[in-house]
Amino acid sequence: MSTPLSSVQGLASSVQWQDLVSAIMAQQKSRMLDPVTNAITAAKSGVTAWTSFQSLVKTFDDAAVALRDGAIGSVAAAGGTTASGRALLSATTASGATPGSYQAEVLSLARATKVAGATVSSATTALGFTGEFFVNGKRIAVTATDTLTNIRDRINVANVGSGATGVTATLNSSSGGVRLVLNASATGASGIELADGSAGVLEQLGLVDGTASSAGAQTQTYRFTDSTTAIGTLLGTTDLPAATTITVGNATINVDLSTDTLSDIQQRIAAAGVGARLTTESFNGTNWQRIAVDEAVGATPGDADSARALSLLGFTQPGQSSVAQVLADSSPWTDAGGAAATTSTALTSLSVGGTALGLAAGDSIQISGVRGDGMPVSATLTLDGSETVDTLLAKLNDPSVFGSVSRPATASLGADGTLLLTDGTAGSSQLALSLSVKRANGGSASFGRVATQTAGMDRVLVQGSDAQVRIDGTTYSRSSNTITDVIPNVTLNLSASEPGTTVDLTLTRDVTAASNAAQTLATAYNALVDFVKTQTASGGALAFSSTLRSALRQISQTIQQDVPGLSGTLTRGALVGLAMDKTGHLQLDQAKFTAALQTRSDAVLALFGSASVVQADGTVVKTAGLGGALATLAESMSRAGDGLAAEHISLLQQQTDVLSARADDIQARLDRHQETLTAQFVAMESVLARLQSQSATLSSQIKSLQSSAG
Repeated sequence: MSTPLSSVQGLASSVQWQDLVSAIMAQQKSRMLDPVTNAITAAKSGVTAWTSFQSLVKTFDDAAVALRDGAIGSVAAAGGTTASGRALLSATTASGATPGSYQAEVLSLARATKVAGATVSSATTALGFTGEFFVNGKRIAVTATDTLTNIRDRINVANVGSGATGVTATLNSSSGGVRLVLNASATGASGIELADGSAGVLEQLGLVDGTASSAGAQTQTYRFTDSTTAIGTLLGTTDLPAATTITVGNATINVDLSTDTLSDIQQRIAAAGVGARLTTESFNGTNWQRIAVDEAVGATPGDADSARALSLLGFTQPGQSSVAQVLADSSPWTDAGGAAATTSTALTSLSVGGTALGLAAGDSIQISGVRGDGMPVSATLTLDGSETVDTLLAKLNDPSVFGSVSRPATASLGADGTLLLTDGTAGSSQLALSLSVKRANGGSASFGRVATQTAGMDRVLVQGSDAQVRIDGTTYSRSSNTITDVIPNVTLNLSASEPGTTVDLTLTRDVTAASNAAQTLATAYNALVDFVKTQTASGGALAFSSTLRSALRQISQTIQQDVPGLSGTLTRGALVGLAMDKTGHLQLDQAKFTAALQTRSDAVLALFGSASVVQADGTVVKTAGLGGALATLAESMSRAGDGLAAEHISLLQQQTDVLSARADDIQARLDRHQETLTAQFVAMESVLARLQSQSATLSSQIKSLQSSAG
């Protein structure tokens, strides 16, 4: 759209009225709006300055809090290494640790439990087991269609969420098949607590051997997630023994796991005059409860429900013995009459698998194999015709063959005439045997194939154990290798055990850390000094601010004056080397500070607030000292919400909002005034343009009339 000619500046009037309007508006903006926008800019600069001050004071507050809470009293730990350079332990210190020296002996390290079940041929074949078992108080249900993989997954599901078991399940494969392995996530003797259901699924899986610890062997229950819920509910099962009784010491205690809580049972035991208490322990990030008793616990004789109750409670625990490997000849041995061979059966009349061996004088029996520890075996028994089966057994059991002292195995003859070779050491085994006949005429014969009848295995792959450390002659047992409650405010980190070796552990005053803490305070204070000087100077965001200067002055006075309530000769920072210089900055005299800390450590700690005072009632209270006084003051300035800086920030932000609203209103009025002036000048141009047009028309008409008259 084209611009009307009347709006074109000076076309009719020859007046540069747009420049005039701009000059008028600039003068009005300078008089009305600029003071407000300048005030907004100043307020925003003030917000930025107070925010920076708040941050700097917070840094200073942190340094003061560190002094108050013990940074000056820092203690460094050294030692824990044998003369040969082997590190048995290390230590870290926290606030409140005190210098001292200790003799430490690491007797054993804490280890996490790992147990395994029997070998099965496939992890994906239904096992046919039905029932339930319990892992660290969580029920694991098993159905006949479950495979080993299903059971593994179900155990791992129980290790998720609130009250997680702290036990993970894996499948370990080998040439012989697959085993279910349970791993405790935490170290300690009680990392995995197992209880079997009435159907004996744990035993079928091979994780337990079907035996139980003897009555009285346990003086505490398993862990449970709380002490006020019925045991059956905690276990998540209704397959519970009937109400029954157990014995604790000479007392008979009624127990009904369907309704009784851990607390109920503990109270009954205590009421019977036997020491019993609920204990709490942290496991896998959760607090758990147990009953601990002072006397032996047992089942009521002949009462199966009583025995099951003890098992579910954990007063008796399932056996997990290792299994010895047994080899057996696949073909039974018989005598000349076809009867099962005995040890007195002559070798010359021996048959294997119904076939006579036809052994005779001059023949030899070749023995080869491997002991359980992997050592090869090779021997020969040359016959003179008088030998019996017992002769062959004696040869097999000879120390040079399988009767070795280091890893013996015992050869025997079963009642059905089967040759058996049993490893003398239970657990994983390489035991193997082969028997063959070399005839005098060069021929040969076989005793049949000797194969594994029972595979050797360890149910407990790693025996969970507590750490044991002896400090200055006193032995402590803990479930973790990180021990926090033996030396006050010191954490011991055990890394290796070496019974009989004592190492030194020394805690000394950490002068460097203390100096660094004091220097950090000085640095933070000096940053405040420089900031306040810059911001309150002429032209600064908070020029001549008496509030900001007063805040710094309060901090400065607190540093320089005596600490209230502190007695003795070291009552202010300057006396230990923390003093103001001529420029108002805080300086630390390292030599003076170090000397005071080394010679008068208690007084220096009290000065800065790192000392502890024992009250009349035996409670220990830390002194506030200079660190505490400065922390209180700095916190009142830096605190969010109602601190000094926060209040000024809030006021300036409110002021900015009010001024911004006023500026918007003024700008709107100026815009309207500019529009009015522009409209008036446009109207003037329009009027002048019409008059000029009329004048031109009249002039033209007059000229025309004059021309006609002439």
